[in-house]
Amino acid sequence: MTLLRSLPVWLPVLVLLLPGSWLRAQVAQQEPGSSLDLGVSEIGISIGNSSRWTGLRFNWSDQSLERIDGLNVTLWKPGDTVGGEVNGIAFGVLGPRAGRLRGVSLGLLGVLPERSAAGVTIAGLGVVSEGELLGLNVGLLGVVTEGRSVGVTLGGLGVVTEGGAFGINLAGLGSVSEGPVRGVSLAGLGIVSERSISGISLAGLGLVSETGLRGLSVAGLGAVSGRSIDGLVAALAKVDTRQLNGVGVAAWNRVRVRQRGLTIGLFNQVEQLQGVSIGLLNYAGNNHGLARWMPLINLHFD
Repeated sequence: MTLLRSLPVWLPVLVLLLPGSWLRAQVAQQEPGSSLDLGVSEIGISIGNSSRWTGLRFNWSDQSLERIDGLNVTLWKPGDTVGGEVNGIAFGVLGPRAGRLRGVSLGLLGVLPERSAAGVTIAGLGVVSEGELLGLNVGLLGVVTEGRSVGVTLGGLGVVTEGGAFGINLAGLGSVSEGPVRGVSLAGLGIVSERSISGISLAGLGLVSETGLRGLSVAGLGAVSGRSIDGLVAALAKVDTRQLNGVGVAAWNRVRVRQRGLTIGLFNQVEQLQGVSIGLLNYAGNNHGLARWMPLINLHFD
């Protein structure tokens, strides 16, 4: 009792207030816009979840951003919806996330743009975008976007786009797109598009397009187009299309409607031949009598 009487009267009050003050401080640190700022007019060094800043910004977990210009470093998982934009360098231990990422975006695990990423985007595992990707995009496992990819896109396993792939697209296993694929596309196994595949396309196993293959198309096993093939197409096993305008080279060339050009293979099967077929056996459905089935060479010109 003597010891308690000797203490200052304000000390017990301070002991009671400190836990509440500490708790409020911790909560404030998690609120959007709470940060320790060393600078003037939102320029300088910011530590915490500042929503607008220019310079150096370090934060545990980003959420409710407006605009960050400069270097942004995030140590932990970002919020479900971050928004805003980061212009400059965005680095995340787990992965940077924002509405728009512009500049250099680096994530040890992933990079997660909500609307778009433009510039250089590199992720240790994968780049996953709810919008478009512009520039150089590299995911050691894969690159996935709900929009389009424009530029150079490299996926260690796969590249998946909903809006199309334009430029250079390289995938260790497969490239799949709901939109058109245009440019130079290489895949260890296959390239598949619900639209057209144009340019130079090389696949270890197969090329598949619902609407058309255009340019130079080479597949280890087969090349298939739901509508047409324009240019040079080559496959070890089979080329299959409704219309061929150009040159087709495969063990079995199957042209379901019309060929304008040249097919070379073991068996060439063409319903309406406007050109030349060279192979062991050549079928031209618009020829008459014995001329429909010819060894070595078959031809028809109107």
